Amino acid sequence: MSRNFLVCVLLLGCFVAYSQQNFYFISFANKDTNQLSTLNPAQFISSKAIARRVKFNLPIINELDLPVNNKYIQQILSNSITLVHEVKWLNGIVVKTDLQNLDSLKDLVFVKDLKLIGTTQLSNSKKEIDLNQRINLLAQKFDKNDIVDSSLINGLATQQLALNNIDKLHERQFKGENILIAVFDAGFKNLIQSPYINQKQVVATYNMVDEEEDIFDNNQDEHGLNVVGCIAANADYRYKGSAPKAQLALFKTETTDWELPIEEYYWVKAAEIADSLGVDIINSSVGYTEFDNNNFGHRFKEFSGNKTPIAKAANIAVSKGMVVVVSAGNDGDKIWEKVSTPADADSVITIAACDLKKTVASFSSIGFVKGKNKKPELAALGENTQLVGPSAKIIKGNGTSYATPIMTGAIACLLQAYPNKNPASIKNALILSANQYDKHTNTLGYGIADLNLAYQILDTYTKDTILDMSVLVSANFHVCLHSIAKQKVEITIQSADEKVIYKQKEKLVAGINRFELLKTKKIQPGVYVLKIKTNAGLLITLLIV
Repeated sequence: MSRNFLVCVLLLGCFVAYSQQNFYFISFANKDTNQLSTLNPAQFISSKAIARRVKFNLPIINELDLPVNNKYIQQILSNSITLVHEVKWLNGIVVKTDLQNLDSLKDLVFVKDLKLIGTTQLSNSKKEIDLNQRINLLAQKFDKNDIVDSSLINGLATQQLALNNIDKLHERQFKGENILIAVFDAGFKNLIQSPYINQKQVVATYNMVDEEEDIFDNNQDEHGLNVVGCIAANADYRYKGSAPKAQLALFKTETTDWELPIEEYYWVKAAEIADSLGVDIINSSVGYTEFDNNNFGHRFKEFSGNKTPIAKAANIAVSKGMVVVVSAGNDGDKIWEKVSTPADADSVITIAACDLKKTVASFSSIGFVKGKNKKPELAALGENTQLVGPSAKIIKGNGTSYATPIMTGAIACLLQAYPNKNPASIKNALILSANQYDKHTNTLGYGIADLNLAYQILDTYTKDTILDMSVLVSANFHVCLHSIAKQKVEITIQSADEKVIYKQKEKLVAGINRFELLKTKKIQPGVYVLKIKTNAGLLITLLIV
């Protein structure tokens, strides 16, 4: 995002003194890898992190999990240089200082690199922020409406849940129970007062920007409340999130005061903590492109999947067994146009925004195809999305940052149903379930995921089984089936008088197959019988055109 917020600062009084505060990331050449020989991984990572890795058959511990060398840290710190965060995944530290230059530290043999990641002007008098003039995260604008009574259990969220068939998972009683979701955002104003969210679901809170600040108070942004509502709101007949029984760990990783690279490092540190908490899913409705200071900022060639600090950390998080869901960004109709980072990260699930007609929203950032890395992957409702507002009202908003938590909550429901499925399996099932699974575009990715079909794809089958027959974007029929073996099959469509009007042969792999029945859009309306002849017998289903 080019600018997260527009903040109007009112300077009260006659004189305010300012000093410059510089932030640096200092990376080190090595870690004490002798510690890897320990027989006690719990010395370095939490029992919950260990349990997740064991469940997914991942390495229990590697060099990334080792702490930053404390001897190196102590040689860096002084009265003028203060530690902000240790970042073990990137093997370095974030420091702040009022010194103008730290280049002399490069001469230390253990310092690999020193990077300026932020320069801010600090006032010795507290800033007063006019919240009425603040533009919300990713430059989103809201149309506020009073709550409207609904006869449906999901209330005003009915359409946005139905778009991806998330409501079908709820009907199966999968609502995200026992799944822990970390939400990285800019603040969660009034969340603990919201009548839509059960406060007992919030199991942990962290402020990565300023640990002394309450992430819920009136000085925070409300965007995090809107995002959390999309996931965890649970008010029958008024408004439901996509995972109304999920647990939440809330992280403020974004500041409203400025847009600087240090925010990426706040994100990285939050991801490390999320790993220790045993988090199942990270929801990130923040992303970065350009910064307030022209000396910083990214070039698009950096967005290749694993180059920016935040993209590296997002991929590491997935390698530790967490699903990471990221908003594509809202620059589709701006000069930048492309996705932000970490939306470019190889392993994450990047979410675009669409409307209720399944058409891409004009603001949704444009992705790319770089080798095997295709962005975005999926889309959910991000235009005129119904949101939980700060004043016990439901409001409307636009943004990929709202499409993202809708999908995050849906994934929590899948994980409740299949707790032993790893992030790659979840991602693949969602892509295969989507309405343009066979034709990726740089706007909607593979399209609108069908969570009910994804649920079926992840299930276990002991025989050849037809899972789905749908008319998709091409207007042709598409078949999804499980094959117990690699085989060739013959597909026929017969009319009511058993006349064969369509025939196609298909090569299947063992497992899930999805393919198009070419030219079936020409079939006239009526009732037909679909037959698939397999090695094991005949599969038959009714087909209504």
